[in-house]
Amino acid sequence: MVQNPGYNGSLRYKHSELFGGTCQQIFHGCMGRQVPQIILLNRNLLRDMKLRYFLLILVIFLPPNMPCRSQNRYGHLIETKKQVPSSWMESYRVKGPQKIYTGEELKTIGMPCGGIAAGQLYVRGDGTLACWWIANNAYNTGYGIDHFMDFNTALGPWKVCYQTYEPFSYIKQGFDIVVNDGTTVTRKHLNRNDYDHIGFIGEYPVAEIRYRDRKDPLPVEVDLEVFSPFVPLNSKESALPATILRFTLCNLSEKTVTAELQGYLQNMVMLDLKNYVKGQHRNRFVRTPGVSSLYMDFVGGDKKTEGNFQPFIFEDFEDGDMAGWTMTGNAFGKKAADITGGPEFEGLKYIHSGAFNREGTGRLVSEGFTVEKDYISFLVSGYTRLDRVNVNLLIDGEMVRQTSGDGGNEVKLVNWDVREFHGRTAQIVINDLSSSPSHFIAVDRILFSDFPVYIGKDLEHHAFNGNVALSLIGDYGRVIPNLNGRSNTLPLGDTLTGGVNCSVDLRPGEIRKVTYVLSWYFPNRPARLDGNNWTKPIYFKGEKIGNMYANWFSSSIDVARYVNEHFDRLKDETYRFR
Repeated sequence: MVQNPGYNGSLRYKHSELFGGTCQQIFHGCMGRQVPQIILLNRNLLRDMKLRYFLLILVIFLPPNMPCRSQNRYGHLIETKKQVPSSWMESYRVKGPQKIYTGEELKTIGMPCGGIAAGQLYVRGDGTLACWWIANNAYNTGYGIDHFMDFNTALGPWKVCYQTYEPFSYIKQGFDIVVNDGTTVTRKHLNRNDYDHIGFIGEYPVAEIRYRDRKDPLPVEVDLEVFSPFVPLNSKESALPATILRFTLCNLSEKTVTAELQGYLQNMVMLDLKNYVKGQHRNRFVRTPGVSSLYMDFVGGDKKTEGNFQPFIFEDFEDGDMAGWTMTGNAFGKKAADITGGPEFEGLKYIHSGAFNREGTGRLVSEGFTVEKDYISFLVSGYTRLDRVNVNLLIDGEMVRQTSGDGGNEVKLVNWDVREFHGRTAQIVINDLSSSPSHFIAVDRILFSDFPVYIGKDLEHHAFNGNVALSLIGDYGRVIPNLNGRSNTLPLGDTLTGGVNCSVDLRPGEIRKVTYVLSWYFPNRPARLDGNNWTKPIYFKGEKIGNMYANWFSSSIDVARYVNEHFDRLKDETYRFR
């Protein structure tokens, strides 16, 4: 509604300002019926808001068969024959020009390439994969507010969704190509680092990447198609936990060359819990008919046996006083608070910024200590505003670690890996710089130890547990369980990267297709996400209801086998969308 220029504090509007035109014009157009003469009252009377609302209700409930001058002789408001030229209709069947993204446009591209409801995975502008939330480990990225645009995940920093940024990836993954022309051997990474003119075509559900290098071209041209099967009217095959990476290799030279694709992938199973559980990453070579696979999983237990495992209690606040801490402001009391809630806290005392003054602000700073153990562990709860309510670790006066509560009174365990800071001086800082009564921070039981404080015993059924496979379709693959050593197992948290290689000979002008399949299997999805908490991960303590694909397959190897057996049909039906 437009305010009357003569507004004097009361709600008075002209009828033309209220409705955007005369009453007859509006109701003829909107209601499709004759406006009764009662509407054509004196303008002064229409200034009464109650009368206008009465008239509006009256018109809305007029009998539908009241004649209207705007109706045609067939009784329809819209002509049945549109008189649309056939050439105009045919134009909808003609494909428009293809958009090829290049240069800086590639940086912020991320196109979904996983099955429906099978987990989140994106292909970036250079063909590498990102946003690895396939292991029931997705975060609620929220939509952001001015003070809350960035947050931390278990694997590294992230951003809320309504921003422009390069899709994140903390998993080592990619492909190299090695070309041997008989005299020289050349290697290139298939990404933006080694190719200066990559083209990306994003026509869902298939992404096409063209690797071109103007400065130092190879004799073998490489194209890549990335997609997950997307089959019309087939929900199962459109929801496979798999991503297909189909390469096209073309020999542009005048002599025969050998080209080898070298795919590599880091074991990511349970990686989000690297600081919270004991166990080993394990990579193995598995061959099934027509498929060579690098199979990745997690096994419980811990082979570390050396060292002093006895934790050192830095502070548990049980004596009640604040000796060893420097306090500023009035958020924290002169003594530790009594634990009144939160059964996951330990003992009888803890630090709670809202226990003595809910609107106070302040800071607690520990006395300095030398980092000698590998981990600092503590319990925390409270508000999630990381910039104001937080726990920090200072090394030589510089903040290197930071965390906050998950919102409300739920207690979480935090393990900080501080191995890189051995021998340096550290301090712990607890902040409540918010005067809001609902904002607080609570901290308890700060430990120094050689290992993180572990959680959970039933790791086999943990939401993050499962398996992943990188497979080559065909019998000509070479699988390397560990690209950096002999052992096929490494402690959880250490990087275990395996590879799957494919070598082909190409005559001059010859074109060959090479197909890889990335598949995954994480069957223990909980019943709900903590959808109300921005920047927080899946709620993995809920009842396990599983993922739908667990009804169809028994492992990531089983998924790869299925894709191989039905590959031509899955590919052809997916390509119908192009």
